[in-house]
Amino acid sequence: MATKVSIKECQYAEFKQSWQDEYLKWICAFANTEGGSLFVGVDDKGYTLFMQGRTWDSVPVPGISTKELDHGALKLFREKAVESQRLDKKAAGVSVQNLLQNLRCTEGSHLTRAAMMCFHPDPESWVTGAYIKIGFYYTETTPIQIKIYSDRIWMWNPGNMPEEVKVKDLFKKHVSKPRNPNIANVFFKSGYVESWGRGYYNIELACEETDSKLPKPKAEFGGLTVECRASDQYKELASKWNIGGANPPINPPINLPINLPINSTQKALLNLLQENNSYTYDKLADKMQKTRETIRENLKKLQELGLIRRVGARKNGHWEIIEK
Repeated sequence: MATKVSIKECQYAEFKQSWQDEYLKWICAFANTEGGSLFVGVDDKGYTLFMQGRTWDSVPVPGISTKELDHGALKLFREKAVESQRLDKKAAGVSVQNLLQNLRCTEGSHLTRAAMMCFHPDPESWVTGAYIKIGFYYTETTPIQIKIYSDRIWMWNPGNMPEEVKVKDLFKKHVSKPRNPNIANVFFKSGYVESWGRGYYNIELACEETDSKLPKPKAEFGGLTVECRASDQYKELASKWNIGGANPPINPPINLPINLPINSTQKALLNLLQENNSYTYDKLADKMQKTRETIRENLKKLQELGLIRRVGARKNGHWEIIEK
């Protein structure tokens, strides 16, 4: 519904229904005289215009060109789209400009927010907290808030639920309507989205498999909060490896010098190597649910601190813990 702006059009205020590059001259004129304001999206009578069918991700971003995009990300998209059979090789192999047009990531001669969010190397320079935002953006710049406790994780995401979907029905069959359909389309074409409306169903399946409690979503504070409780399996492991200080460890930890600059991951690695000093990078990564690179970097740090050493060949060697 259109609303009327509180000021009238005059020599210090101009109303324009849509943006045109020539208005840059008007802005310069304001800057070189007594100043003024240019309101885009307002008709001559002062009423704001409603753009039917316009979503946040379809808005053009004049400051970005295809040359600024991350071509590694574009290459990965092409590979994933072909691999998932959402695009054939011919459709995936067109020029960058044509590919973005086909993905509905352009508006005239400009790239849109969808292109910026999916393929720009630094989307956070355009949208605060872009790396972790979920759902929709519009003019909301408040970052997602996450609080981590020893037995639960609490998250808040700005933005209300669609009117047709009630929070209490999220784990039931419900309508799925992407807030940003163009961004969603990129993820669908690349195979990262199997289908719409299966997210909460998959969460429910995962909770059943791990015997975990379902997350508790709640509409509050102008957004959606979710509380995820730790499973009994996690609590047992956290207690065993003294992760997060949940409980005293079942087995006594390795005696370490006071004020030794190591983190919880490195402490857990030492305890795992005490359990089995033949563990490989992959085995350690699997046990700790971390990437192989993270394991490698933390083991290297432990070696630099003189807490462990590698003994023997790469394939059949083992780790030796150096007590201090």
